[in-house]
Amino acid sequence: MATALKRILIAVAAVAAGACSIDVRGDEVVVREERRFTVGSDLELAVSTFDGSLEILAWDRPEVLVEIERRGASGADAQALDVRTEQQGNRLVVDAPRPPRIDRDSVIQLGGFRSPSVNFRVTAPARLTLDARTGDGAVAARDLGGRITLRTADGAVNTDRLSGAVLVDSGDGAVIVRDARGTLDLHTGDGAVNVSGRLEALRIVTGDGAVRVDAEDGSTMTSEWTVESGDGAITVRLPAALEAEIDAHSGDGRIRVEGLATATPSRDDDRPTQLRTTLGKGGQLLRLRTGDGPITIDR
Repeated sequence: MATALKRILIAVAAVAAGACSIDVRGDEVVVREERRFTVGSDLELAVSTFDGSLEILAWDRPEVLVEIERRGASGADAQALDVRTEQQGNRLVVDAPRPPRIDRDSVIQLGGFRSPSVNFRVTAPARLTLDARTGDGAVAARDLGGRITLRTADGAVNTDRLSGAVLVDSGDGAVIVRDARGTLDLHTGDGAVNVSGRLEALRIVTGDGAVRVDAEDGSTMTSEWTVESGDGAITVRLPAALEAEIDAHSGDGRIRVEGLATATPSRDDDRPTQLRTTLGKGGQLLRLRTGDGPITIDR
């Protein structure tokens, strides 16, 4: 009871001072803050946090809104989490560096422990160069165009309506990319991948997980497309007019190209299943690899 009262007094004092808003949730305190920055065209935005989720959204204003959510075992712990912002012209850096070691004795007195984190929700002009990174947490981005980089050491990535040159990298987590436009370079150490959009260049690699690609009408292979899974089924849907050379390989699984060819695993030995064929008049290489699972290519 004394601990809960102490937390409430901390929250009331902070709000009265006008510093931020604070919520007490079970064994943690959440401190919220907003910062705004006026920017012009050709924005270069770098957002990073040692631990926490990232959400990057678009609007039509010449400014960037950064919504900060610090989480700690106490109000003092949460407010002590550093958030650094630096603007030089149209380059804006937002960073939450890893904090020093937390005093375990004070944590025990508060009745429980949750790792501290800083979440960012950033709203920015739609056209930009973006580098968003988190040491541990989910990443989401919507309605952005330009050169987009999204990285998490451990967490899922979810995007909608990104265009331009997009790079997605997760050390461990599922990735969903909806309605993409342009080039996509995607990697996850462990997780399923689901991609759709009007694609030009494509590279997908997952250490373990199923992969599904829906290339919409208007997709063009400007270079080789590669889809790889260490262990999982691969399904690729292509526009009827797209032409390519198919090179598919499965460590243990059936390979089927709709209306053209099928290869099945050998029952007599451990040789992988392989299939090479041509769509239309041929063209760029569509390279498909899985350590274990079927491969299906549909129109």
